[in-house]
Amino acid sequence: MIESGDWGPVRVTGGRHRGKLGYYDDDASEKTAIVYLGAITDGYTLIRRSCLDKADAPTEFVEHYARQWPTVVKMLGMVVRR
Repeated sequence: MIESGDWGPVRVTGGRHRGKLGYYDDDASEKTAIVYLGAITDGYTLIRRSCLDKADAPTEFVEHYARQWPTVVKMLGMVVRR
């Protein structure tokens, strides 16, 4: 489980979004986190912190987004080494 304020890349371990990677941005309540599962412009999802674990950052997180949004990764000047 993620501690409150331990923001950054996360893996969802339970619920309907299980297995997805996202970015834990803030707390919505004592037990619920604000998590972006896609592009920030797609909006956020509320997920219980008990269903979140830290992702192997930055490699796993960057590689996930590089596959999903290669144009954005390129615009940010990020390099994904394979």
